[in-house]
Amino acid sequence: MTRQQGTEQGTKSPPVRARVLIKLLRWTAFSLVLALAGLVLLVMVLAVLGISLNLSWLNERIEALASESLGREVVIEGPLTLVPGLRPSLQVEQLRVGNPQGWPDTDLARLQLARVRPGIVALLRGNLRIDELVAEGLTLNLATGSDGAPNWELDFGGDLPGDESKPETGALRFIELKKLLLSDVVMTYHDGATHETLRVELTELTGDAQKGRPVHLSVGGAVQELPYELRLTGGTLEALMTGEGPWPLDVHVHALGANASITGTVADPLRQRGLALDFNFEARTLKDLEAALGKTLPALHPVAMQGHVEGGKRRYEITNLAGRLGESRLTGQLAADFSAAKPDLRGRLDIPVFDAGIFVRAIESGGPDGTPGSQRAGVAQRQVSEAEPLNSSDDSEQAWDIDASILAIEAPKWVDADFTLTVSEVINAPISLKDASLGVNIADGRLNAPVAVTLAEVPFRGVLAITSDGDAPKIGVELGAMDSQIGDLAALFVDAGGIEGRFRSAHLGFSAQGNTLRNMVGTSELDFSLIDATLSYGHDSEDRPVDFALNSLEMAYVGGKGSTVTADGALLGEPFSMTLKGPTFKEKFVSGKWPVELEANGGGANFTLKGVIAPDIDGSHLEYSLAGNHLGGLASWIPVSPKATESYQLSGEVYAQGADIRIRIEPGRIGGMRFTGEAGIRQENGKPVSRLTIDAGVVDPREIEALLPEGNGQVNTPKAKKRYAIDVPILPRGIEIF
Repeated sequence: MTRQQGTEQGTKSPPVRARVLIKLLRWTAFSLVLALAGLVLLVMVLAVLGISLNLSWLNERIEALASESLGREVVIEGPLTLVPGLRPSLQVEQLRVGNPQGWPDTDLARLQLARVRPGIVALLRGNLRIDELVAEGLTLNLATGSDGAPNWELDFGGDLPGDESKPETGALRFIELKKLLLSDVVMTYHDGATHETLRVELTELTGDAQKGRPVHLSVGGAVQELPYELRLTGGTLEALMTGEGPWPLDVHVHALGANASITGTVADPLRQRGLALDFNFEARTLKDLEAALGKTLPALHPVAMQGHVEGGKRRYEITNLAGRLGESRLTGQLAADFSAAKPDLRGRLDIPVFDAGIFVRAIESGGPDGTPGSQRAGVAQRQVSEAEPLNSSDDSEQAWDIDASILAIEAPKWVDADFTLTVSEVINAPISLKDASLGVNIADGRLNAPVAVTLAEVPFRGVLAITSDGDAPKIGVELGAMDSQIGDLAALFVDAGGIEGRFRSAHLGFSAQGNTLRNMVGTSELDFSLIDATLSYGHDSEDRPVDFALNSLEMAYVGGKGSTVTADGALLGEPFSMTLKGPTFKEKFVSGKWPVELEANGGGANFTLKGVIAPDIDGSHLEYSLAGNHLGGLASWIPVSPKATESYQLSGEVYAQGADIRIRIEPGRIGGMRFTGEAGIRQENGKPVSRLTIDAGVVDPREIEALLPEGNGQVNTPKAKKRYAIDVPILPRGIEIF
């Protein structure tokens, strides 16, 4: 072939190649269009027929990403499906989230089914609209270890936005949720320290957040098989997501026999920037709460609390606080700062009335054997009818577990504080207590509080201190009074009424250690001292009062070791001293049954008394003895002649029930005279009458008259046996001797 021929052929080949390329491109384009049309047609057919696409081949990839993000195993055991269409939905089944390492081989959460249906048109515009969100069969197993560490803390592998974070511009915006439905949700919480378990069921949760309309949420379920209801109405979803302006909130809860409501506004609730809310809580009884917790609580019903709370950035203030706990009342205001390492509290609480009966009943519930109240027979956990009166109570159901921690005693190690507490009146207490005030300062686990209180009608000043920085908190109270009336202190400490007078100084101290009521009672120490007191007793009878003086009086109640009272002074001008060993702190102020052992000396006599005083239970029964070498030494106290030189010895038993006292003399001796007898004080027509009967056989009346002061004996009959009316200065009535 010549060069020219080759050149001619070369000039003809390009058009052929072009035609082939064009033809190839046309077929390719046609094939793509056909494939796309087929895909669109397939999607339309699947959408019309409701046929889903199985995306389970993505499960492993999703599991790996989720497990890495959450720091624990995430497994999708069921299918992941997509139902296409103009309103497509994505559904996942049998999803479970495991516990972190070191926890039992159980799941933190299990989900039977979840389905979400987003709005496609809104999504193409950069807005997230969910037409339907459904979850069924969700189980949450929350727990804390013995050290308090929770199993639900998640590690998202990055820092979350702070309080001041702003939504990113141009990001996908959540604008609407048309339907929310959760059902068959069960949450259990197990406390690893107390081994207690709480079960909360959510039977159904429904809600919506439609565009431009308020958010609605309604929840129903049960706590420990006790039903509850919750209703929430808020602002719009747009305002919630953007944080623009205060977001209105209205929440009402009925649960465990109580009603609670919260109304007001929250500024940007997703970022916790601030709130202004009114709250109100009311419970006619705590029986449902007791049943839910599985333990008895203090007899604090009805319970009510209301107030207004404002704040943000972990700083809050409560104003217009008013509450009722049983018969107790309180008002005040508080400010709390949670931004520091420990919460910091400031404010004032005023308690017009405080009911101490719950603490008295709590100690009583332990019983003589120390059995915790929650284990005692007769403690029922029942639901109370809504028609039950507010002031109804059943003492058999007032037991309180005395082995439960007293949080108030441990509070100083958890918080710092500086506030004022005043108590105007304390009711249902073993002692009279009113006009109390505390200036509380808590720092470094220690509480120091200047105290002013009127105790048993005597004004005291002192300090209250609590130290909780160790394993066992310690509480101490020191109170003092100067140059004051005696008030009811005698009735408080020695159960003697009708005592009046003044003292130069008095001191009261109390200390205890432990974090439970049982430990506090067992380690409690109470001491009282009275110096230079000029007193008199018998003011509660119709007779003249009897004067006596105390140079010093020392009383000490030491935990479970009993009490000791020592005193020295003068009775009707005659010096005396005494030592009394008595009941424990619990026996004295709670049980009403007091073992006593008394030894007294005065007027040349030695007197002993030993037994049990129980005036309000079975009555008192004691044994006594009185002995001396010179009967006339008792002339200041009993009607005998100061010239009587006979020795004497008496012994016997004392019985007392209420206001009636009976003393048996078996045997008795004065000089050479032997006798038996019985003395006593009894009520006749509402008045105390003292009587003494002596059986000494045939006695020469002149022997008796020689023992009596001049003019005290009077012969009423010419018989050998005489009748004498004598006056005993230290007794409330005269004694008739037969």
